[in-house]
Amino acid sequence: MLTLRMMKFAIAGLLPAAILLIVPFNASAQRFSRGMASGGDVGLALASDVEDSMPDPVLSLPQPRQTPVETSPAPLKPSRTAGYDSCGASCASALSCGDAGCSGWAFTDWFGWFDWIGPPASCHHSKNLYDAPCLFGGPYSPLTSVGALSGTERYEVGYCDLPLAGGAGRMNVADNNKPLTEDRVFFLYNHFHQNLMARQWDSLDPYTDNPLDFSVDRYTVGFEKAFLDHLWSVDVRLPLAGQFHYAVSPFEVGGEVVGNLGIIFKRMIYESNNTAVAAGVGVEVPTGSDVTGSMADTLFRMKNEAVHLTPFAGILQTRNRLFMQAFLSVDVPLNGNTIAYDDPQFGIGEWGVYTEQTLLRVDAACGYWLYRNGCSPYLTGLAFVGELHYLSTLNDTDAIYGDGTGTSFIFLNYGDRVDYFDFTVGLHADLANHMACRVGAAFPFRDRHDRTYTAEIIAQIERRF
Repeated sequence: MLTLRMMKFAIAGLLPAAILLIVPFNASAQRFSRGMASGGDVGLALASDVEDSMPDPVLSLPQPRQTPVETSPAPLKPSRTAGYDSCGASCASALSCGDAGCSGWAFTDWFGWFDWIGPPASCHHSKNLYDAPCLFGGPYSPLTSVGALSGTERYEVGYCDLPLAGGAGRMNVADNNKPLTEDRVFFLYNHFHQNLMARQWDSLDPYTDNPLDFSVDRYTVGFEKAFLDHLWSVDVRLPLAGQFHYAVSPFEVGGEVVGNLGIIFKRMIYESNNTAVAAGVGVEVPTGSDVTGSMADTLFRMKNEAVHLTPFAGILQTRNRLFMQAFLSVDVPLNGNTIAYDDPQFGIGEWGVYTEQTLLRVDAACGYWLYRNGCSPYLTGLAFVGELHYLSTLNDTDAIYGDGTGTSFIFLNYGDRVDYFDFTVGLHADLANHMACRVGAAFPFRDRHDRTYTAEIIAQIERRF
């Protein structure tokens, strides 16, 4: 009896402990069975729990710190050049090489305080058109001379070309220009060899000819600015020349150095990836110097007063490395230049108004890129350029006579109806940072009657934006 009672007490004491052990085991078994039915992921939870609780027998070494790798490039800083015309966002990255649509500066990225300038011209025109060089330019045109006459019989003593407006010549819209609107500044140098001519005859020997030919060095500064989404541009340029002075007693002619201010308005008419057509008008404002002269005691002055209007049209085409362009223009004087005199016998007065001749100009150029590398830090392109230029007077010369004490003068173009025809050859170099420079030489085709100089040297430099 005692033994049976003791067994009852043992079973009663061990039963709660058995229940506590059996319940968790049954729960783990159910989790394991459900995990096996669903693929085994959850069924391994028990083993995972046990494994996590066990210490790792392998010594854990410190791992090097890994730099996070960006999966996408950082966004570009917003720029006014992004999304402009056909260039798209490529301009925002300031591309300057390759064939990625355009080349140019993203002003907001590099020079934020220049943002008012707007997108570079390269973001408005195709790269082929933008890279095409400007023309060198056409022939010099000193078309007015003065002849000194002696006595009432008006026997010619000599004559001299007049360096009106500083001797810089009339503006040609094709000089350092192309049929495309741009943002740029430029400096031009032209040396015209033996282009102003003077003659003096000996009064004792009328057949004696003492020729003098004067060269002119012309310096021109200017800029071009595009506006209205690069459909229009205005080009402003001012030429300066070396001072001219001819004196063979008793005949004398002199001029100063300032030329006429030129303003060119250009409008894009048609544009594609390889063709551009533009038209416009040039205005030459009489800011230049007058011409003075004398014969014996009679003084004269031709005042620089004429305003010139030059309508023009131009076309530019590119084909891979080849480019061609041409300008057609007509230079029309809207008024004349007053000729005043100061004479001891006749006093002070005016002899009349001399009107210059209307000019027709045709300027054409063809070139080929010898080298192109937009990624170069220095020379990005080198091109050979050849040009043909034609200038013709469309009307007869004006002629103004003036009488003085024992002498008289005649103002006219001694050649009257002339046709100038010359050609130009040169090299154009594109440099980094949108710089460009070119050097060339021009030569007339015809003889002295139909040419105004014997040779020309040209140097030009510009900076495009």
